Formats: sequence, structure tokens, C-alpha cells
Amino acid sequence: MGAFKRHIFYLGGFDPRGSRHYHAMLREAAAKRARLTGEAATVGERVRAGPHLSECAVTGPDAATRYTFLEWDDLVRDRWTRGPLRLLVRAAAAYRGQLAALDRAAVRRLPRGPLIAFAYAPAGAVLLPALLGLGFALAMLAVLPVGIAWPLGMLAGAAAAAAPLRRARAGWMLRFAAFNWESGGGVGDPAVAARLDRFAGAVGAVLDDPDADEVLLVTHSNGSILAVPLVARLLAARGHALPDRFTLVTLGQCVPLMLVRTDAGGRPFRDALALVGRGHFHWLDIGSPRDGAAFHAVDPFALAGMDRRCWLEQLSPRFHLFRDAPASAPRGWSKWATKYEAHFDYLRTGDRPSPLDLVALATAPVPVDRSVDAFRALP
Repeated sequence: MGAFKRHIFYLGGFDPRGSRHYHAMLREAAAKRARLTGEAATVGERVRAGPHLSECAVTGPDAATRYTFLEWDDLVRDRWTRGPLRLLVRAAAAYRGQLAALDRAAVRRLPRGPLIAFAYAPAGAVLLPALLGLGFALAMLAVLPVGIAWPLGMLAGAAAAAAPLRRARAGWMLRFAAFNWESGGGVGDPAVAARLDRFAGAVGAVLDDPDADEVLLVTHSNGSILAVPLVARLLAARGHALPDRFTLVTLGQCVPLMLVRTDAGGRPFRDALALVGRGHFHWLDIGSPRDGAAFHAVDPFALAGMDRRCWLEQLSPRFHLFRDAPASAPRGWSKWATKYEAHFDYLRTGDRPSPLDLVALATAPVPVDRSVDAFRALP
């Protein structure tokens, strides 16, 4: 019997770092898994596979996976606002529009963690420099005139706030929110829509190839939002049914962000989700309760009041079973570890291998549903 053949398409989040970065992460995770298990888990060189596509070979015991990166980091860089004042103006418009269009009943059904994460960025970007600036200005009034102390104090406050805001990734959150508001989750951005057309063509070509035992579309973070119009394209081209060997895997998904807006700009995304809900395919959603940038166990169809025919399976990765706390970690580390880093733990191998980490999905000699069974059987 030959090796199990799989094709994974990986669609990453709103990140200016491209496939080179994520290929390096995949290699690191595979090397760690090989050390932990004593079984082969190798990632080959990354090569160009076409416009905005690159790929590598991933091999495991009795498994051979072709791993294709769906690249849109160039579009992210084009939309990566530089300069704090320009970013604040752009983000203010996005948050103001989001608040005006907010479906408050839907928001009340969401977990608080991600909502706090989306709110802290604009609040921190305004309040922290202002509070620090006020302190500096009051101190300077002892030796400087008011007309000099206040502007100097505000400048000092902005400078002092820069480092903690960077550590909190407030700038990334502001850009992420602005992009999704302005583009309607990518549906209303012509360049992103054209890129999704290309990605749908690449995935569709493999779905027509009987040589692949399994086809996975694996998305992370903002990639889960783009997965909705991408899968809608695949379904529209195939009579609303995808092969049984196809599975959509979303890691740290944030689709609900697009479903709590009631304005016309959010309607095309909801239409795409409704089409996805009418499809026949398997959607495996993996999200951690401690991931502050994702919506753990939130059914997007239920949130939007839509029926669905697709099989949506939602699991927690149970990171605490596979990761040891650092020696210096505070009590309760597994709950209060860095939220930003937790958002990328789906792409790493822990201190003990999980049947559902990314490398495990790429090297398993069995279909993804068997990996899910192994995961569910864990104590």
C-alpha cells in the first residue's frame, strides 16, 4: 500500500510577513515533532508554484503532503498604514463605522475575550498617550510655561506609550480592524477578490485530481474570514457540493467579526456565508478559549440566524495538555499566557505532540476525521 497522499492549501492571516516566514515556522514545528516522536516529519524547500503561490513537500511516516501557500501578504503590505497619526485617523473611521452598524443583540452572544481585544487597541492608542502626556505635562509645569509644558508633555507621553502599545500589538489590531471594515472581509476589495479567484482556481484544480487522497484548506486568523468567499466560489462552481475528501480547517477563526455589522458593506459577506451554509462539505473549526484574537466555539451560522447543511465541527485544541509552563511562569500560566502568542500556537508543535497540530495534520497517514477521533479519545 502506497503513502497517503494529501494536498494542503494554507491561507494565513492579515500579516505582512509572507510564506517565507510561515514556511520557517512549519519547518521548526516539524523538526520539534520529529524529536518528540522519533518519527520522520520533514519539510522540503519552498519553491514557486505560480503567481502568488509557493509550495513545499511535507513527509511523514507513510504520508506525502504537497503544501501550498496561498499568498496575499503583498496586499497586506499595500494596506499596512504607516505613521501613527494616519493609522489613528483610519482606525477611528473604521471603529466609528463599526459601532454605528453594530448588531448589539449578536454582540451579546459573543465571548467577551475577543471583544475586549478588539476594543483595547483604540482605547489604548488614545488613552495611554493622553494619560502619560498629562503626567509629564503636570511635572513640566513646575519649570516651564504652560504653552511649552503641555505640547512637550503630550509628545513625551506619545513616545513613552509607543513601546507598551507595540508589545500589546495594538497597531496590528487597528490595521486588522480597518482592513476588514473597509473591505467587507475582502469581498468588497477588488484586488483581494481577484486574488481569491486565483486561489479558488488553484484549489479547484486539485479537487479534480483523483491522485490526492485528501485536500485540506487550512486557514488561520483573518484567513478564516477570506475562506468564506473562497469556499463560496468553490461551491458555486461545483453545484454546492465538494468532494468528501475536502475539509476546511479554520484555526483561530474570527468570522463573527463580519457578522455583527448591519450596514450594506457587510451584506456581501453574509451572502457568501449563506452560500457556504448551503454546501455539502466538512468544516473543522479549532479555536482556543484563551486565544484573545479569535472566537472560540462560536457557530457563525447560528450567530447570523442562518440554516446550514455543511458539517461544522468545533473543537478546542486543549493547549494545556500539550504545553509545559515555563519555569518562571506565574500561577495559572495556561490561562493567562500572552494572548498574541496564543493566537499562533495553532501553527506550532507543543512540548507533547497533538493529533491536531498543524504538522500532525500534514504528516498523518490517515484522513483528518481519524485525527479528530484520536484527539477526542485523549483523556
